[in-house]
Amino acid sequence: MVAHLELDPRKQTILKYVVHDYIATAEPVASRTLVLRYQLQVKSATVRHELAEMSEMGYLRQPHTSAGRIPSDRGYRVYVDYLMPAEKPSPALYEKVERLHQRIGGEVEEILIQTCRILAGATKYTAVASTPQPEAASVRQVVFTQLDKRHVLMVCVLNDSSVKHRILDAPGPLKSSQLAALGDVLVGAVSGEIPEQELLARLPSPDLEQLYRRAASVLKEILRPEPTETVFVEGTSYMVRQPEFKDGEKLEPVLSALEERRCLLEMMRQAANRQDVVVTIGEESPEPRLKECSFVAAPYRVSSGSIGAIGVIGPTRMEYRIAVPTVGLMAKSLSDMFCSMGIG
Repeated sequence: MVAHLELDPRKQTILKYVVHDYIATAEPVASRTLVLRYQLQVKSATVRHELAEMSEMGYLRQPHTSAGRIPSDRGYRVYVDYLMPAEKPSPALYEKVERLHQRIGGEVEEILIQTCRILAGATKYTAVASTPQPEAASVRQVVFTQLDKRHVLMVCVLNDSSVKHRILDAPGPLKSSQLAALGDVLVGAVSGEIPEQELLARLPSPDLEQLYRRAASVLKEILRPEPTETVFVEGTSYMVRQPEFKDGEKLEPVLSALEERRCLLEMMRQAANRQDVVVTIGEESPEPRLKECSFVAAPYRVSSGSIGAIGVIGPTRMEYRIAVPTVGLMAKSLSDMFCSMGIG
């Protein structure tokens, strides 16, 4: 069942207010607080019962027996996907972005650093950005030549006119027509649009399947771009100020992950391959050290079509209704800026 459909309208309203209150105060939310602060037209005992039910369902947690409730990762997910009110970035932020467009030079690194600083200041979370990923190469032609009975030379002509070659084991003497057909099948395989069974059926002989698979693996390696991205981080001090991380034992793994660029780079690559803003909450993170954090990121594009990403990292108690549209705006501004400058 879709998670939010488990919650009737009253539970959804209560969950939304629990999220809003906990984000604002960093304190567990009690039923009486909800009734008074949000003018709920029900008794405190009714809200308390609803809170208990949502805790059993996994949308809320109770940190201490006598305390109120706080959202779980599951509760935050329902809030972000279904309950979060739509908000726009402030006019002041648009003005800062416009001023950046007017004064910045043409250096990609400086543009990303300055944009991260604006993003960190606007959200009060740690901002991260990656330089554009190099575009994957594509293949124009694959030609095989028999060297001897047990070896063939595979020559790959890429779309940038560069040439790569590898020597591969062969099943035995092969006809030139078989080698030509094998090259054509490999070119078709690169597109990813033809089912594997159809590609195998195009091989002139079943005996060529092992050579085809080895050649396809080698070709995939040839086409993989060299990792040249860099990650910029601004506003780490905002993480230190969060109430959740006053405990050094909780803060240390988070800072360790922020300092390790390899970890951040992998997260940014995943975000760069998405179409829009992506929100990763707590346990959803592939990085164990960031299980107490949320990551909001969006892709941007440069004029060549290469992509990078920009985003923020903060506690799961994140002001998502501010972070999501702000990250979206900064990603769009980067795309606009880079394309107008012809960068990429």
